Amino acid sequence: MSSFEHRAYQALNSRSIRLLHIFDISSAEATSGYNLVKVSLDETPIYTALSYTWGCPFSPQEQRSVRWPNHESCLILTNGQTLSIGQNLFSAISSLQSLRLYGYYWIDAICINQSDLQEKNTQVAMMGDIYGNAANVLIWLGDEDWNSKVAMVFIEQFNPKLRELQIREGRDRYLSYSVSDPSLWDRLGEPRIPDEMFEGLAVFLERAWFKRAWTFQEVVLAKELVIYCGERRVEYGQFMELLDFLEVSDWDMRVPQLSKSTTIAADPGRLIYLTMMHRRIIAAGGPLEPGQRELLTRVADSDEPVSLLMAFHDALLSTMRCRQATDRRDHIFAVYGIMSRISTQMGIPNPLDEPDYSKSPAEVYVETSRAIIERSRTLLLLSSIEHRPDHDDANPMKLPSWVPDFSKEWGSALPRNGSGDHYHASKGHSIRLLPSPNPRALILEGYHFDEITAVGDSDFELGRGMRPLYESAKIVLGLPLVYHTGQDRVEFLWRTLIADQAMGQCPAPASLAEAFRYHLLMQNSMAIFNAEQAGNSDGDLHLHEPLDALSKASTEATKLIPSLEETIRRKEDYTSIRDANSVAQSTNRDLSPAQQSLLQIVLADEAKALPYVRLLESNFQSRRLVTTDKGFMGIAPLTVRKGDEVFILPGGRMPMVLRCRDKEGYQLVGDAYVHGIMQGEGFRYMNGKGLERRIEIV
Repeated sequence: MSSFEHRAYQALNSRSIRLLHIFDISSAEATSGYNLVKVSLDETPIYTALSYTWGCPFSPQEQRSVRWPNHESCLILTNGQTLSIGQNLFSAISSLQSLRLYGYYWIDAICINQSDLQEKNTQVAMMGDIYGNAANVLIWLGDEDWNSKVAMVFIEQFNPKLRELQIREGRDRYLSYSVSDPSLWDRLGEPRIPDEMFEGLAVFLERAWFKRAWTFQEVVLAKELVIYCGERRVEYGQFMELLDFLEVSDWDMRVPQLSKSTTIAADPGRLIYLTMMHRRIIAAGGPLEPGQRELLTRVADSDEPVSLLMAFHDALLSTMRCRQATDRRDHIFAVYGIMSRISTQMGIPNPLDEPDYSKSPAEVYVETSRAIIERSRTLLLLSSIEHRPDHDDANPMKLPSWVPDFSKEWGSALPRNGSGDHYHASKGHSIRLLPSPNPRALILEGYHFDEITAVGDSDFELGRGMRPLYESAKIVLGLPLVYHTGQDRVEFLWRTLIADQAMGQCPAPASLAEAFRYHLLMQNSMAIFNAEQAGNSDGDLHLHEPLDALSKASTEATKLIPSLEETIRRKEDYTSIRDANSVAQSTNRDLSPAQQSLLQIVLADEAKALPYVRLLESNFQSRRLVTTDKGFMGIAPLTVRKGDEVFILPGGRMPMVLRCRDKEGYQLVGDAYVHGIMQGEGFRYMNGKGLERRIEIV
């Protein structure tokens, strides 16, 4: 953060900005190499906008070996004023001076009077134009270290070799490569890159700049980009080539720390890759680009410009939730400039309110959420609610239940998966908002569909918890053999767990039934194996009894659910492999041919389960299985309870789970996938009993 006497700042007009002039200080007459000037954006000044982070630029891993000073540094202007700035910004400006990159720069910490709230609001609202009109945007990633040098090796040496290979083999840049494949390195004519270098690259991509909220807008709107790390320059095109390769390769499997570190992201570089893809989309026309327009039309259920723009805004806010900001309000304000630029291109006013730092984060989130719902005329926003337990720590801002905490990462919004048009539970019914005297309440009309009567297994229990389908199997055993859709109950079980969508297809392809079977075999056998390792001599076999009973209930169930006997045999296979590996390691010998054969069989079966496992990880994330009074099955938020009610709200893609708060109204628990009613069929099952209600969500 910068600070110096207010008289150093001259008042700005509505379209004026300040620029920091950096010039040569080598001459004897120069007392300083820096000066502030005031210019009008409408006069198209030539300047560079700096994109950087205010705090420490290094990743958490790098900070362990870097001493980062907490004090600020001083910059002396030609008029004698002393400007205090953060250490990272001081390093950036010093490097620009050292590299003789003289000229005019827009730098937010210096060029905005941070103590003038009105000026800050006005300048933040203009930042889309400020970065969009700059001759170029200079990205400052911080000073160099070993990890950044590793990244430069990939960019400067590996990239050209890969590009030559792609041309030689006639391969598209988006075709995947396996860095574990020895033939890749033979074809590149390069020795295999050590795992330590891939780890260094991962650590570098965890630097603060790649994750900050404001850097998203700064990159997306830039005319030209140039990247500096210390005094090393990286061309934008070269950096994108590296990101393209990382996106389609299995390089992250070569990072040993990913399996045991909580500080390296599961997918390093993913955030900046998505940022660059948004840059490509906007450069191609944003919501008006044909492919993007088709997608957004399905999401918005309309091709009206405002609807398309609001659907695009929804995607932007979803992306911003993965990013970091010191001020919670910036998760909203940091996309205002993008929306201004796109709305101008579309010939419509920006539907968002201008940034206002006089409002609290809670006020900004509530007003933004209401504006999104009213202006988009959809309830897509309600699928962005993170599932909140009933305690204050889970909701520190005391937000209403229908307002997302935009500062928290949330990746479980099912309507955004796939092509966007998979679900339309209120098909044929438009949103019906009612006036609310309470600014924190959302009042609308909707239909009561059903009540939750049973709650089953969670995502953790069916995933990392490695537990069998115990509660869920008991629930399914209580349902009819044939579901409302005419499907066998085992089929609607496996479809419900993945919200019946896969790889852009809804309903999911029938071929996934086999993957579901191998998933159960792997999951349940490992559950017995782990239970025995924990000292339970019977392997908690009683937990498998409901699923075993379900496997014998029908011909289809027998095909899709491994019997308990088969599951125990596979558990014994795991035990044999563990013992064989232990002996081989202690004697420094290879596995025998028979042991190798068994291992390959088990690995092949696990590979067959993988497509279903990946869908569970995405579509069943933070959810649990439920059934309703009418005999429907679905997946709902982890916080769902028996007695919660299922509503179909006009304008909503998904059925909503609400919890009655007596005279206070309803609490929104979250959205749900309910098998068999996701394309408007729910109105048919109500038979006139789902009377329209006035619903107040608080």
